[in-house]
Order: sequence, then structure tokens, then C-alpha cells
Amino acid sequence: MDAMHKMTHFVVRTSILFGSIAAFIGWLCFGGMVAISIGIGLGMGLLGYRSIVNLTQSLSIEDGKAQGQRGYVARYAMYGLILGICAWMHLSILGVLIGFLMHKASLLAYAQIEKEDHHGRAD
Repeated sequence: MDAMHKMTHFVVRTSILFGSIAAFIGWLCFGGMVAISIGIGLGMGLLGYRSIVNLTQSLSIEDGKAQGQRGYVARYAMYGLILGICAWMHLSILGVLIGFLMHKASLLAYAQIEKEDHHGRAD
């Protein structure tokens, strides 16, 4: 399994685990709409991650900077659109952001595990 596939597998599984825990807590404390909002935020984070992975696999040397800028703008436009739709639907924006942060937490967990593995091998 190559490094990108290994990282993606870990990040998706861990994001879903963290997001499920957060959604369950949100549902217990604040109700179903917050749990749905957390799920939407998690999905938003995973979509953004997938677009980054796709972008890195398709970058070319000649047009890399422009491709990166287009990907960045498209990703943040998607985030803005999803947040706008959620606000229009009166969903919990804080819940969406918490779901998004659960995805970011999985990236941090992966980075920490890789850092520990790298330092463990170097000693």
C-alpha cells in the first residue's frame, strides 16, 4: 500500500470515528439537528480532503501553481456554499464546524502517529 493510500485510509476511518462520536454526543446533548449538522461538516471535510488528494495526483510541472490556485478557490467556494446552505436551512453552523474539525483532528492524529513512528525508527 503506497503512502497516500495508507494515509487516506487512516484519515477516512478516523474521521468517521471521531465524527460519529461527536454526532452522538451532539445528539444526546442538543438533538438530532446538531448531529445532522456535524455529519454535514464531516462530509464537507472529507470532500475537501478528497479534492486535495485528487489535485496532488493530477498536478503537472508546467501548470502546477495555477492548478493549485484553482483547486484552492474551488474548495473554499464549496465550503462557503455548504455553510451558506446550512445557514439558510437553519442548521447549526457550529455543528457543521465541529464536524469539519473532527476531520482535521484525524489529520493531526495521523501526523502525530507518523511523527512518533519516524522518531522511533531514527533512534
